[in-house]
Amino acid sequence: MASIPSPHAPTEIFDDLDKRPKLFRTIAIFGFLMIICFLVVLHSDQLSRTPWMRSHTRWMQLVFLCWLLLAAGVLRLPFNLRDWLKAFRHEPALRLDDTGIWSREWSSLGTIEWADIRSLYIDIGTSVKQTSGTIVVSLCNEEKYFRRLSWSDYLSVAVSRFWNMYFGTRAAKDPLVLRLTMLSIKQAEAEIAPVLAAHDLPPLVPRSAN
Repeated sequence: MASIPSPHAPTEIFDDLDKRPKLFRTIAIFGFLMIICFLVVLHSDQLSRTPWMRSHTRWMQLVFLCWLLLAAGVLRLPFNLRDWLKAFRHEPALRLDDTGIWSREWSSLGTIEWADIRSLYIDIGTSVKQTSGTIVVSLCNEEKYFRRLSWSDYLSVAVSRFWNMYFGTRAAKDPLVLRLTMLSIKQAEAEIAPVLAAHDLPPLVPRSAN
């Protein structure tokens, strides 16, 4: 009688937020940035009336950018708080098994099935010399996963799409792109690549934003 192939054990991958000091540092940086943006926005009317500000268009653009950052930060706050709480509880950033990939940030989606993944790659920004990057998944079945999104996830997707449209990044060209977590390239290749190979999926390739 033919033997039944045993399923692969789930692979759990932890990111830097699993380390408490880095988690607290991330929260502190986020809070500090929001406070700075709030103060700039709060005093933007007085600043715009000064002759010096009127003669420096770059500073007016900075005020406008602070408005955008503050709005994006407030809208993404419920999404970030949920992720930070899960990281504080030492939940893995990614969990890969025979079914697909589960993300801590996008836990409301459940497991993203391998058949629904168009591509999985490492976004290394604008420099190919970077040692870390964001694990990005591009989905080919958008509606299936949109129905699973929580309200905070909807806000996060809306903010990300507006940001991508405003800055003209590559991610805006794809139907649904989720930025899963930040990992070092060596860690991603060592822990994720073998799982992809076991399921006959394309290798994890670093991509530059160029």
